[in-house]
Amino acid sequence: MGVVIKSKTDGFRRGGIAHRTEGTYYPDGMLTEQQLAVMRGDPHLLVVEGVQEDALQADQSSAELLQEMGNTIAALEHELEQARAGLRTAASDVMRILEHQKSVPDLVVQDANLLVQAHPGEEGVICILADDLANLITEHLKPQQAMPEAQSDGTQSTLGGASGPDSSSNPAPIQAVAPATGGQPEAVNTENAPKRGRKKGDA
Repeated sequence: MGVVIKSKTDGFRRGGIAHRTEGTYYPDGMLTEQQLAVMRGDPHLLVVEGVQEDALQADQSSAELLQEMGNTIAALEHELEQARAGLRTAASDVMRILEHQKSVPDLVVQDANLLVQAHPGEEGVICILADDLANLITEHLKPQQAMPEAQSDGTQSTLGGASGPDSSSNPAPIQAVAPATGGQPEAVNTENAPKRGRKKGDA
């Protein structure tokens, strides 16, 4: 065990010793009680008694850790400020784009009026009112909403969905298949068709 003495001013002398700001460790018995009494009463010195020899090393490690933590915090604060600046720039860009989109329909109509007019009867010519054109452009500039995903309970299938309430009650007609000879398909009369079955006596 021993004593650690630190000075507020590096090289400050008291009790016949020059004291350091980082502190000095003195084993028990190295300093007299009279020296310790003088040092305890001096406001320029910090006297810590009953400490281990590695107290200064632990204190130095703590100081280095605090310094490292301070540097890390400063770096994080710098990165945070850069991120905030980026968000402010992005928000400004978005607002500028939205303001430009508001003027796009009128700008398109103005540019369309400067184009060479074509005859309405010509092929590929579309006649539309300026207000309708502006409204159409405005509608397409609106943000698209995401469609909700269809929920599946595991019981529906592609075939099963065809028989749902939205499906037609009448089945789709089946097209007739032409015979191999190339003639026109004929309707099959099921009443005159021979019935197949087992004859008497057949095993």
